[in-house]
Amino acid sequence: MARVLADATVGTARAAAVVSVRLFAGAAEATGVRVHRMSIEDGATVDVAFDRMVEEFPALAALKSSLKFAVNQEFVEMDQRLSDGDEMAVIPPVSGG
Repeated sequence: MARVLADATVGTARAAAVVSVRLFAGAAEATGVRVHRMSIEDGATVDVAFDRMVEEFPALAALKSSLKFAVNQEFVEMDQRLSDGDEMAVIPPVSGG
């Protein structure tokens, strides 16, 4: 069930979504967390959610250009919209052999 966020700038309420963000490899190392729950406006994009993460964890900013994102275990583009209960994954490039 979506919550409601108050928007102090315009005095209105808007639906909010709670999203679980899973961070892998270098992204987890940069933040010190592997799972982060956050409230965002329902329908906000992956790009908006990531920018919110950068506000809280500035070290992520340097990784943005090399990251891939998934929502509910499907790779997505940055303009993918998020809904309440979604799981967003932040996936740095990996190497191995």
